[in-house]
Amino acid sequence: MSGKTYRILLVDDDESTVTVIQHLLSRAPFSVDTVLTSDAEAAEQLLHKEKFDALILDLLLPGMNGGELLSKLNQNPAFKNFPVLVNSVVWDQHGPANNYRTQKNLRIDVVPRPFDPVELIKKIQELLSIQLS
Repeated sequence: MSGKTYRILLVDDDESTVTVIQHLLSRAPFSVDTVLTSDAEAAEQLLHKEKFDALILDLLLPGMNGGELLSKLNQNPAFKNFPVLVNSVVWDQHGPANNYRTQKNLRIDVVPRPFDPVELIKKIQELLSIQLS
């Protein structure tokens, strides 16, 4: 197990998804401190105020959506190479929800819903560059 505790901001308005992801992260082979919010505006404020190691983001959110948040973060040099895991039902590699590919300053990966729990943890581990022995 990695000795560091990783801070992850989880942005999702679906309570059942939040519960599942929190449970998966609690059982991950690395230590995670998860902070929750259900809207992108609050997430943007938290990301500017506090230090996070990664962001898990749903695209379908009330108010500002996840894609808009990605665009704002991408334009801010403070978030260069910031790891983001997009986890959403609207992800389609050829559709408009796939605008994440245009966000060149962020380090983005996608786990579409419904998701495989093992894949979700693996993608987070890869984004955080966690080496497990």
